[in-house]
Amino acid sequence: MCIEPTAVTDTLTLTPQDNGDLAFNIFTNAFNGHSCSAEGVARQTGAQSWRFERQSEYGEGICKVDITVKGGSVHFQQDYEAGSDCRDYCGNRASLGGTFPLSSQQP
Repeated sequence: MCIEPTAVTDTLTLTPQDNGDLAFNIFTNAFNGHSCSAEGVARQTGAQSWRFERQSEYGEGICKVDITVKGGSVHFQQDYEAGSDCRDYCGNRASLGGTFPLSSQQP
């Protein structure tokens, strides 16, 4: 069986809130067709940083994700060291994370 390569696109939509928080919607593609999809509001933790935390609906932990703007990119990273559990949002071989260059912004 021959499988043709397929182009995929990760997407991240950010909407600043009046109180400094950041609403987001993310969709990422990973190995073998697995993906992650999440949306929510991240609380501001610094001048260019936010943190999303939500209790897992199916696991026992809390999904913890840090969002930072640094070096011309938005970095979206699950906090594994804090025991983050984001399985509610992802397939088996995927994780919430990625680097999104600000130069790739769409209107």
